[in-house]
Amino acid sequence: MSHLRKIRVRMKKVKKNSRIKALQLKIIQNIIRLHEDSILLFKNKRYSSAYFISAIALEEIGKLFITDEFQYRANDKFSNQAELEAFLFRSIYSHTKKQKWFAKNFWGDVPTKFLTKIYKDDWETIKQKHLYVGFRKSKNKLGFNSPIDSPIKSSKKLIENQITRINDVLIHLCVGLYIESLMISYLSYKDYEKIITVDLIERLLNDWQKKGLESRKSYQNYLKEYKRVKSLSINEYIKWREYTAHNNCYAL
Repeated sequence: MSHLRKIRVRMKKVKKNSRIKALQLKIIQNIIRLHEDSILLFKNKRYSSAYFISAIALEEIGKLFITDEFQYRANDKFSNQAELEAFLFRSIYSHTKKQKWFAKNFWGDVPTKFLTKIYKDDWETIKQKHLYVGFRKSKNKLGFNSPIDSPIKSSKKLIENQITRINDVLIHLCVGLYIESLMISYLSYKDYEKIITVDLIERLLNDWQKKGLESRKSYQNYLKEYKRVKSLSINEYIKWREYTAHNNCYAL
């Protein structure tokens, strides 16, 4: 490979990484927006809409993991870039693939029964039922005698559990990123410091009272470290950031 061609390949890679980073930051912002919208809808008794919006937030979280996987694998000089790009674009536009990437990364944190529905592709149907009116399939058949599904009949408890799952996951992600125990490939804290703030974390902790991960040791440790970091003076905080910048974090 000529020197000029090497430069072009390197420049193309830099541009690709830059575009993915920009995409990831917008995904994080969108996840937060969707989640907070779902809470507002729930509090205003728009339960079915709250569920559907929360479901889209789940898919956006899955999309974040897909882009992270892409960045990680793209850095391998032996990877097939064409196949990798096909994986990225095929995955981020597939509802079920995004759902499965969410399930893959939260197995053990989110109830197994719920995640199993995702892996069996059953949850996509449940999601759609919270938005559309239609005849219900029975043994993959439709007919005028089939029951009519309507979002108006949605279970409040089911929707409350869905929002709780996303709130738990967002606390885990945002606190982990804030204290730099987690990282997104090639994103530094400076990239997302204006998004993942103390104000955001406090909203996640307080705007939705129900929690499902409180008994998890990792969850408790994250919150303990978050409270410690939050209490640092400005000079202590700057020194702590400098220290974490020179030490490895755990990847998503």
